[in-house]
Amino acid sequence: MTQDEALQTVQRALRLTFSDPDIEVTRGTTADDIDGWDSLSHAVFMFRLEKYCGVRVPSSLASSFRDIGELVDYLVQLTGEN
Repeated sequence: MTQDEALQTVQRALRLTFSDPDIEVTRGTTADDIDGWDSLSHAVFMFRLEKYCGVRVPSSLASSFRDIGELVDYLVQLTGEN
């Protein structure tokens, strides 16, 4: 998975999680930038993202990403592409 593919996948997962087709994300987007992002929606988002990417994000890491960019970097690392 490339950086662009990971970012698009994250955006798709967020749009579905929050039922908002207009959500746009960048590498600098944080949970504070998206209305309604709480611990439950975060868990739903992470499960959805794992399914889309075919990876497993340890729960100890799932809440440690400072922004979407760190999450994207991690997904790219897990899938073995740059």
